Amino acid sequence: NNPTSDLTSVEAATVSNYLANGGNLLLITSAGADSFKNIAAIASEFGLSAEAGTVNEGDANAHYPDVPGYIYPTISSSHESVSFIAQQGYPVLVANTHAIISSEMNGVTVSPLFTTSDKAYSVVSGTKGEASEKNLAVVAEKSEGGKLLWIASGELLNESLISRTNGGNFYAFYTATAWLTGNYTSSLPEIPGIELSEPVLTTTATDANIWGIILIFIVPGAVLGGGVAYWLWRRRR
Repeated sequence: NNPTSDLTSVEAATVSNYLANGGNLLLITSAGADSFKNIAAIASEFGLSAEAGTVNEGDANAHYPDVPGYIYPTISSSHESVSFIAQQGYPVLVANTHAIISSEMNGVTVSPLFTTSDKAYSVVSGTKGEASEKNLAVVAEKSEGGKLLWIASGELLNESLISRTNGGNFYAFYTATAWLTGNYTSSLPEIPGIELSEPVLTTTATDANIWGIILIFIVPGAVLGGGVAYWLWRRRR
């Protein structure tokens, strides 16, 4: 979960052996994960690697207003690990993320879970990269067994981001890990869940600009104009 240093070669070998015997791995990383060579070696066994830099979203309607590094990714509606979240319309908000590069590998199936628009770009040492659609979370499955669920945002379970998505980040994490382990059962299946959280209004940058113009200029202008008109009318009396 969001490592700040690389695994040792012995630790990496232990994880690799576990995966080779059908194990499942949940990996959550942040921008800069491309420098972890031993973790990269594990991911490469699934044809995956971390791209250098921090991803920014170029589509104003796909990121938090005025903050292109806080991205609302498109959630896969076809992969069962997160399809429930997409179908229910929950948003997911990720930050400090990097792109996950996928290369074809025999016996491995890779499914994107979170993707950006085709206007997203990576920033490396202040240099803006070429715009393209980027994977921010993927699942890689080996035909002989073994799964890697990789989420490229260490901020996924940040409480403020969970709150801003009305729990969407938590639910996405929960359903994805439940799919990965495949062994969740409820001891109280007959009791329906009760939604206790408050609804969150998510606005795009376009919506924010439109309402800003209306509330900052049009409404005060109408009030001022009405006041001047009333003042002139009173003077003429």
